[in-house]
Amino acid sequence: MRISLRSNVFHSRLPCRKPVFTISVRTLVHKSPYEFYDATENGKYTCFAKYLLGKVWQHSVENPGKAAFINAHDPSKQRTFRDVYVNALSIATYLYNAGVRRGDTVSVLMPNSIDTAAIVLGTTIIGGVFSPISASFTPAELIIQLNDSKSKVLFVHDKLAPVAAAARPKTSLEKVIIVDGVATGDETNFSDVVKTLPSLDNRVDAARLDDLFCLPYSSGTTGLPKGVMLTQKNLFSLIDNVAIQFKNEEFPFLDPPYTPKVDNELLLLPFFHIFGQGMLLKSILQGGTAVVMSIFKAEEFFKIIQDFKLRFIAVAPPIALALTHHPAVDNYDISSLQAVFSGGAPLASDVGKALQKRHKNIKYVVQGYGMTESSLAISLPCLRPGKVTPSASVGQLVAGYEAKIVDIDTKEVLTTTNAVGELWVRSPLIMKGYHNRPEETAHCLDDEGWFKTGDMARFDDEGHLFIEDRLKELIKVSAYQVPPAELEHLMHEHPEILDVAVIGVPCDRRGEVPKAFVVRKSESLTEDAVKEFVAERVSHYKQLNGGVSFVDAIPKSPAGKILRRELKKLL
Repeated sequence: MRISLRSNVFHSRLPCRKPVFTISVRTLVHKSPYEFYDATENGKYTCFAKYLLGKVWQHSVENPGKAAFINAHDPSKQRTFRDVYVNALSIATYLYNAGVRRGDTVSVLMPNSIDTAAIVLGTTIIGGVFSPISASFTPAELIIQLNDSKSKVLFVHDKLAPVAAAARPKTSLEKVIIVDGVATGDETNFSDVVKTLPSLDNRVDAARLDDLFCLPYSSGTTGLPKGVMLTQKNLFSLIDNVAIQFKNEEFPFLDPPYTPKVDNELLLLPFFHIFGQGMLLKSILQGGTAVVMSIFKAEEFFKIIQDFKLRFIAVAPPIALALTHHPAVDNYDISSLQAVFSGGAPLASDVGKALQKRHKNIKYVVQGYGMTESSLAISLPCLRPGKVTPSASVGQLVAGYEAKIVDIDTKEVLTTTNAVGELWVRSPLIMKGYHNRPEETAHCLDDEGWFKTGDMARFDDEGHLFIEDRLKELIKVSAYQVPPAELEHLMHEHPEILDVAVIGVPCDRRGEVPKAFVVRKSESLTEDAVKEFVAERVSHYKQLNGGVSFVDAIPKSPAGKILRRELKKLL
């Protein structure tokens, strides 16, 4: 390591093979130690979907008949790279004939599926915008997202068709396509869509770098769910650089080195979540075989590791806990597993240690950090000997990122090592903004491109990032985001509730769960009644599993802002 008194940034002297850091005594801006790769340089590519589709064709030529995706619950159901390629063109042709044009939104309400990749590619190669929806949504939640995104078409799994049917009359949907089932009304069968004769014209050139590729929904740093506008440029910047960092800083250090085109990969994280979506796109790029789980069942998960000899898995913290504590894990041979990568929510370092203690074959338990607004990743871990990411750290900045730590009161940039403040980041990976919400975009994204994450963080003198706390108010239930404002808005509709505030409380299994503090009109209103009122209207992870406490008043600032820190003192 070299120390410079003149430089004010972390930077590398070499490309990402062997990062060498220059550390400033008074660092103002932290930069990724890895060289940024730009596939759009010199105008070679302008459409990420076309670039990705080309990769699918390349994989199909190199390995004819190779499975791209295997249904984990029924391995006889598979899709080859050739299947994905042809199905994507058929879907694109069908959607174009149905009136989908550049900038139109196509939504997907499905659990993880071996057909999701073709739907994503078929939508985006004609310039459409792919918008994933949580498979646990209620009709009310579905209506909100479909209307906000102005979706024209909805792909829905047969099991979720009743939810879509209940929501459809209150939306502007023009087409509903039933996947893995049979249409019962004016819907269209997915099996018929993929029989469409592909059109071989040049519509795949429809998108431009600044056009949207996808519109996932996030609660941002505060408030109700918002559409996050991720562009073709964002995804170009993300997928190649994340894949390169995995290739250079993680995969070579398994024994033997992990090879994406040879080793099987597990896709378990929900594709509607940015973590799951990113892993899906990375899998398409790298050309390996991915085993797709649509639902987590512990014993089935252990059997999949055993049968497919998985060596590297990406999971959320609750799944790491299952590997650590579930009694049935000893009934399966998971000795192939060498590395567990956790994301979506913080993983306690003692969980990682306990996991490695129980399974001696697991050499690495590491975690990364990111958010929907960053296209997925802000930092990733390193497994290079002598530079392995500390267990409490979320790694180092992904290529193309720079960051600074800002005092939350003075807004001054903190210049000392390990100083804790709000993390601000800037990168080509950062979203274009929130869909139809310019004021909320301006609140977190300044004119110089700095995105205010709402997370309290610090950097050590090696450039490792540590997330210390959340300035923002979101509740993280497993890897899901629950905005308190959404639940508060809902409970204000109850005729017996005068005022309400929601906070997250610790949960050993889920990280956090929502708890409500309620000012009631009369003592006849019970905790069970409040819980039932909420449970009937929201997804399972948003329910009040932290309980309900009745209070005389909700503490608020003079401006009317809820003082959640005061509520936490009541716990």
